[in-house]
Amino acid sequence: MPSVMRMQPFRRCAVARGRYTGRFAGQSIAQDTLGRSYATKTNAQEYLRSSNARNEYVRLDNRACLEIEGPEAIKFLQGLTTNQMLNIERGGDGVLAAFLSPQGRVLFDAFIYPKNVNQTFPHPAFLVESAEASLPGLHAHLKRFLLRTKAKITPQSDWRVWQAWGPQSKQLWGGTFVPKSGSSTPAGSVLAKNSFVDNGLKDCRHPEFGVRFLMKGDAVPPLPPNFIQVAPEEYKIRRLLAGIPEGPDDFFHAASLPLESNFDYMHGVDFRKGCYLGQELTIRTYHTGVTRKRIVPVQLYTDTESAPDQQSIDTEFNVPLPTTGSDIVLVGDSESKPTRRKASSGGTSVGKFCSGIHNVGLALLRLDHVGALKDGQELVCENGLKLKAYVPEWWPAPIGEQS
Repeated sequence: MPSVMRMQPFRRCAVARGRYTGRFAGQSIAQDTLGRSYATKTNAQEYLRSSNARNEYVRLDNRACLEIEGPEAIKFLQGLTTNQMLNIERGGDGVLAAFLSPQGRVLFDAFIYPKNVNQTFPHPAFLVESAEASLPGLHAHLKRFLLRTKAKITPQSDWRVWQAWGPQSKQLWGGTFVPKSGSSTPAGSVLAKNSFVDNGLKDCRHPEFGVRFLMKGDAVPPLPPNFIQVAPEEYKIRRLLAGIPEGPDDFFHAASLPLESNFDYMHGVDFRKGCYLGQELTIRTYHTGVTRKRIVPVQLYTDTESAPDQQSIDTEFNVPLPTTGSDIVLVGDSESKPTRRKASSGGTSVGKFCSGIHNVGLALLRLDHVGALKDGQELVCENGLKLKAYVPEWWPAPIGEQS
């Protein structure tokens, strides 16, 4: 089925879930609430290319913030996170990081932003953004280590998390400030960096994920007028198709390892920083140079469908998704090693399902089962669904294949 089609008038229409759905030339198409037409089954890469070409933004109401403030706030964060906090000690852009257990397992993922506006700026105050459902646990985790540290931790209910992407998003953050028409700057001038809000970052996880930023209250972001607000579902689809994990449904609490969770690929780990909680296993894995499992994008399909050659998204897929943390089983594997755990279905457990929407999702999976499988092998999960796993295009090329 072609991934792109020329839209023409509907043959028939019906109203469903706030969208107009119809069918043309044997392919299901729809029109969203903004009046844009799209195919309900679309090639994943074409979907991402189309989405990346539009200037859009979304408010992420499933994320919330804590504030850590005090003269020893940066020292406190430096000992608990995987990334280099000294880089943001005096302000600047936010960073992605993970909070680990003493055993080196992921407890919480977070973006940490220096609070760039204060009466006494630069002032040691930082906003820690994480999943709203995880915030009480993160707060309790931080308080365990606070002790006599000269810092204070306060939940912040008035900050909102936003994400903007598209061609124009690249000029929103970190670009050189452009003088007004007709003016010029002399050689050797100190050129200011352009930022449209005070707290944010250019999303380091993926080159096309634009800008992530914080704003107080329910104010509308001061974006250019050609940016269109979309539903959080659109952000989730983009994230899952790109293979970007986020939140407790993708990082299994106290079980996931940071490198298996792609924190190294997403620039969430600094391997040169000093000691921090959970560092030993992380740095040992890094120097070993081997990780056998990673979180990868997957496509779900039923018994009545053949395994897909290319990943696609079907917005009309209505089969119940597997639960978070449920086993993914390799069936038809006659060469499985005795050390691998056998599932109750008789197959070999090779991973766990993370989260999903429609027929796409993420899974923590052994890398030797990503891509094409041997003849007769299938990956099966809950509800009798099968899945196919894919290597994200933005991952570094294997050594020997780099041009």
